[in-house]
Amino acid sequence: MNFIHLWGLSIGIFLAFNLSLSSDKAPKNENLSGFAQEPSINRTASTEKGKRKLLDDCNPVTPPFMQDFEGQTPPEIPDCAEVENEGAENNWETYFVDDNGFEGNALRYKVIEANAGSWFFTRGIQLQADTEYMISCRYGYFENFEEGEMELYYGSSPSSPDMSTKLADLGDLYYFGSQNQWYASLIDVPEDGVYYFGFHAFADSQWAIDGAYLLDDIKVEVAPDCPAPTMIYAGNYLNFDNNYPHGGFVTWTPIGNESQWEVLWGEHGFDPETEGQSEIVDYTEYWNEDFVNGEVYDFYVRAICGEDEYSDWTGPYTFVEMSVKEYPFDGIELYPNPVKSTLHLKAHQPPDRVVVYDLRGREIARVDQPRQSHLKIPADNWSPGLYLIRISADHQSRVIRILKK
Repeated sequence: MNFIHLWGLSIGIFLAFNLSLSSDKAPKNENLSGFAQEPSINRTASTEKGKRKLLDDCNPVTPPFMQDFEGQTPPEIPDCAEVENEGAENNWETYFVDDNGFEGNALRYKVIEANAGSWFFTRGIQLQADTEYMISCRYGYFENFEEGEMELYYGSSPSSPDMSTKLADLGDLYYFGSQNQWYASLIDVPEDGVYYFGFHAFADSQWAIDGAYLLDDIKVEVAPDCPAPTMIYAGNYLNFDNNYPHGGFVTWTPIGNESQWEVLWGEHGFDPETEGQSEIVDYTEYWNEDFVNGEVYDFYVRAICGEDEYSDWTGPYTFVEMSVKEYPFDGIELYPNPVKSTLHLKAHQPPDRVVVYDLRGREIARVDQPRQSHLKIPADNWSPGLYLIRISADHQSRVIRILKK
């Protein structure tokens, strides 16, 4: 080997060694997945299905804050938001839906197994201790989601351990039927700072499998002087000892300290600005026995906070009058009434079906083997109040009112 060959070999080894050192010391600004990893003090992590993105412009915002998901490409979640999974289940994701009153993109949490859960956290919002705020959202369920639950919290960071204040249980969606609900709550934070709102969807029951929550129109704003009522619901009321063969009711939940409301109702699709019938009430429910069986009605409700001071309308909530004419039949004894622990039902003709409802039409209990002349119905676990017992036999039925002590 001559001198030239030795010199060339030395130069090659030197270059290779230095290139290796340069590669090891070079800053790593990108990873193989294409997500930017460059650090910045103005960037907040946004998690989606286990991937994390570091994003610009994720500094805290001031109210009003609105998140409606229309700008997202499903299944991506919004920039600067986060999700947190409690296991191997699905996460919240953006989803296009045209059902249950939702039109367009919404946030969806779909359950595929029991004991599942996921959190969705908004971006940080700067709130002041001397200001009253209101958070609102629209939510619902579809695909047979009977047993799932959802909770709303807020806290100091977008993680479940820091969700320190619970605002609401939003889980009773099966009761509301297929229609979506508008929820709102007033907020007074303890001190100035940045706060995050967390929506926790979870399912402890196998009956929630293949169901899904929908969430949309999350808004945080300075509270209005006269907030609109929330959680409106309309339904049929059952026959009270056959005095009222049909009818309906609407209930709602006040947000502030108001004590008077206006209820507006009319045929489905009516214009609330120029049409409909209204009534002023001093309690959070309205009953009407004049609805026509088989007709479809819309309800709106607004708060009255003073002379000529009204909230916005909440609604419409659509209601179908589906009352069935009741046929009284003799030979039934139901005692004791009021009941404390056990309700006795005696009938000359053993009933085909016995179902207990509360005044909102929710099924409370059902007799498993009703075809007996003497039935004992446990009532220990019922909350105190009025209940309706529907007893059916030979294609006839009777509804009897029961008071639980």
